[in-house]
Amino acid sequence: MVMMIVWRTSVQQINGRDMAHFFVNIHLMYGVAVVVVGNLRMRSFAAALLASLRQDLADPELSPERVLEYRFTWTRLCRLSSGLIVCPVTMLLITGMLVLVIIVHSYESVERLTVGDLKLAVVIAYVGAPFAGMLFMICEIPHRTADEIREPFMNVLQQHLSPYRYKDDKSYRELHRFLEIVWWNSPVTAIRGYFDLRRSSFKTVVAVAVTYVIVILQFYLSLTSTEGDRNNGTLNTYA
Repeated sequence: MVMMIVWRTSVQQINGRDMAHFFVNIHLMYGVAVVVVGNLRMRSFAAALLASLRQDLADPELSPERVLEYRFTWTRLCRLSSGLIVCPVTMLLITGMLVLVIIVHSYESVERLTVGDLKLAVVIAYVGAPFAGMLFMICEIPHRTADEIREPFMNVLQQHLSPYRYKDDKSYRELHRFLEIVWWNSPVTAIRGYFDLRRSSFKTVVAVAVTYVIVILQFYLSLTSTEGDRNNGTLNTYA
C-alpha cells in the first residue's frame, strides 16, 4: 500500500495524473493480491502437509487409511489451486487491462525514445513498470506454487515407494495410487480455461508486446519517412 501511494505521488508530480488513475491502480493491485496471497497460503499448507507425510512414510506401521487421508488432502489442495479464481470475469478483465497497459506504455516509451525525448521515455517506462511487475507476479507465483504442490510430493513418494518397506501390502498399493495421481495431475491456476497463470504465459505476453511495438514502430517510422520525402519534394518544386 505504501509503495502504491509513493508511486502515485511521484507520478502525479511528474505528469499531473488525477485520482481516477490512482483508484484504477488500487483495484488492479487488489486483484493481483488475491492471487498472490492465496498462492502463498497454499504453499505454506503444502509444505506442512509434505513434512507430515515425510514423517509418516518413515514408519513401517503406516496404515493404508492414513495414506488415503493424505491422498484426499492433496487432491483437495490441487483442486483449490486450480479453482482459486472464483471471479473469472473480473480477473480476466484485470489481466487484460494489465496486458493492454503494458503494450501501450511500451510503445509510447519506445516512440518517445525514437524522437529523442529521453526524459519522457524514461518517465513512461517508470510509470508502466509496476504493471509489468504485477503481471509477472500473478504468473510467476502460481507457477511456483504448482511446482511446490506437485514436485516435492512426487519425489518423496518415489523415495519411499517399496513393496518391502511396510508391513501392510495395502499401504504400498495406496502409495502407488497416490503417486500416479500426483504424476498425472498438475495444479495450474487458470482463469476459467482462458488464461493459465504460468511463467510461459508471461513470456508469451512479453513476446506479443515486443512484436506489437516493433510492428507499430516500423509503421510509424515509415509514415514519418514518407511525409518527410513528400515535404522535400514540395520544397524542391517551389524552388
